[in-house]
Amino acid sequence: SCHIEYPKLGRCSLEIIKDLKTMSIDLLQVFAKTCGNRLPNRIVFYRDGVSDGQYQKVLDNEVNQLKEA
Repeated sequence: SCHIEYPKLGRCSLEIIKDLKTMSIDLLQVFAKTCGNRLPNRIVFYRDGVSDGQYQKVLDNEVNQLKEA
């Protein structure tokens, strides 16, 4: 699944996936349909391109979106 990040501000990208909640819901629905109407016990989420200075902001935003999904 591919979605856009928030647009770059000046020269620095925010590196936050804009529709992570929607994307996660869609993927969880596909999983449930193909796995006997159940959800996964664990989700592994890989991220790339986040600098040390952006890490906590991205982590806080994206973990909240995943929990809401």
